Amino acid sequence: MKMGKIITLALCMMIVSVSAAFAESSYLSFKGGVFFPNAETDGLNDFKNGYNFEVAYGVKIHPNLALEVGTGYYESEIKDEFTNTYLDAFGTPYTVTPTVSAVPILVTLKVVAPLGPAAEIYAGAGGGYYYTMLENRVKDLNGATVGTDESYSASALGYHFVGGVDFNVSPQLSIGGELKYFNVKPSYDVSGHSRQVQFGGTTANAVVKVKF
Repeated sequence: MKMGKIITLALCMMIVSVSAAFAESSYLSFKGGVFFPNAETDGLNDFKNGYNFEVAYGVKIHPNLALEVGTGYYESEIKDEFTNTYLDAFGTPYTVTPTVSAVPILVTLKVVAPLGPAAEIYAGAGGGYYYTMLENRVKDLNGATVGTDESYSASALGYHFVGGVDFNVSPQLSIGGELKYFNVKPSYDVSGHSRQVQFGGTTANAVVKVKF
């Protein structure tokens, strides 16, 4: 999958370079909020809501079109009722908590429509390269992670759809909100058996955009 990552990064750089040459304006977006795991039985049905954040660089290639390239991180732990508790050699209890996480590299094309002089709405779609991890994290009774029992990683391509709204605070700054649905299915090799896991879900983010 290293070659896939290199190709994805090269395409992202090429897209940004070409788009910047025709850009009317550019911006940086900082996003953070809640990750809602999918409810698929072959996915994250037993996992609770987690968190995510993203950073994206965007260019307005037309008053109604924007192209973004970004990256981020999201994470979710298994629900408490599925967490196992054990005793170590000294009789001290600890828990093993399955955790999923991922770092994506994303490209998104957005259609933008103004809502008067102070706001705009947008919708878009795109794809990305996802580096994903499955871990069994060892925690003490206070919930602090003290180690990792098992860890698996896999990469895959995915797709997403977004929609949101921005409100202008000043000519250089806006705040808003964004919803994103994404789908990605990496395959994990566990004990010689390949298993495909639905790693997607929905994110709800607050967005701060700095314009140039």
